[in-house]
Amino acid sequence: MNIAICDDIPTQLDILDVAIRKCSIWKNEELSVDRFTDGNSLVNAVNSGMSYSFIFLDIQMPKISGLKVFNRLDKSDTAIVFVSTHIELLPEALALRPLGFLPKPYTQDVFDRTIKSVMIQRANKQYFTYFSDGKKNTIACTKISYFKVNSHYIYMHDMNGKTITIYGLTLRDVEDQLAKQGFFRCNKSLLVNLRFCEERMNNKIKLKVSEATDDITISRRNIKEYDKQYLIYKWR
Repeated sequence: MNIAICDDIPTQLDILDVAIRKCSIWKNEELSVDRFTDGNSLVNAVNSGMSYSFIFLDIQMPKISGLKVFNRLDKSDTAIVFVSTHIELLPEALALRPLGFLPKPYTQDVFDRTIKSVMIQRANKQYFTYFSDGKKNTIACTKISYFKVNSHYIYMHDMNGKTITIYGLTLRDVEDQLAKQGFFRCNKSLLVNLRFCEERMNNKIKLKVSEATDDITISRRNIKEYDKQYLIYKWR
């Protein structure tokens, strides 16, 4: 298992490294721990192709904060745990929906319990099942930006700009399958993933994914409910 730890204080990296290697949750897993003293180096490593199952990320660092680093990382297949002495930053950190928050200083027992909680959350990660090109496929819900109906076909758009045609399902079927996964029915032909929604201007939604090829428009009668569900999703 590849793990990254990022903290501008070397002694804190040492403490994290020891806790990781002593953690009883990993059992007999072979561990590889990469150490980073600034967030930019971590982002560059990930962008260069490094893949990590876990990233432990300090929040307050001089060059770039852990919160900004979090927003620059693909979190689909990585569990990110914030590590910080600054409990006052907890609300801001949790608003980004990491899988864990580890307050400094921590005991081995607290570390192990945090990892156990993260592992349970990862085990409960939800997937969407669909048919395309005659094959049954699955995709993590966290990778889907939105669905759109056009000419009786459903087109699924993922976070990387890829569009997939889905067969044998109606948008209602998709909506039912994704119940409680943070998707909102904007209008009769569009279902959007709230995790990628940034701001609403009147009845238009801006998405975090720049590859969105359609206008994300809410029917005016759904605006009030959208605002309610958006806030619930962001703070759950």
